[in-house]
Amino acid sequence: MPERDASADRRPRPGPGAPRLVVLVVGVVYLVLGVLGIFVPGNFGSTGSGPFTSHQPQYTLWIFSVGPLLNVMRILIGALGLLAARSSSGTAIFSFAATIWLAGVSTYSILVLTLGTGDRLNVNWATAILHLATMVVTAVVATLGMRGRPRREKSAARISGTSAERRSGPK
Repeated sequence: MPERDASADRRPRPGPGAPRLVVLVVGVVYLVLGVLGIFVPGNFGSTGSGPFTSHQPQYTLWIFSVGPLLNVMRILIGALGLLAARSSSGTAIFSFAATIWLAGVSTYSILVLTLGTGDRLNVNWATAILHLATMVVTAVVATLGMRGRPRREKSAARISGTSAERRSGPK
């Protein structure tokens, strides 16, 4: 059996708490933005030409645009992030799902902002950058989560012994 390099075990690795803390922070930030976005005056209650169906740049919370669909999305991501931060497996699942979801939302945002057509989420550049940055952070957390998991390897001796017994038959 080959000996393991002891220096490989001394490499600093993020503990299980670091990815969970990052997901917790993402969850809190998105939940706060979503909940506070509900209270922006005039944000809810309009139909027709309101923020459900068109870009309304006056609806902002600090520098981030808000709208009913964005608020629901942010509250959902925030709540799921808070739930996912309770376990390492939840953190890994959330990180992959959030990366995929935010990649789609970021692509949509950039296309809408550059082409200027059909904005249904009421996005601005600050919101698009927030989604892109969060996508990168969750992708890194997902990648680190996969690197830190031990791989299940079958013993080569057990596998070869089993196949040798099958070829020679029972003794």
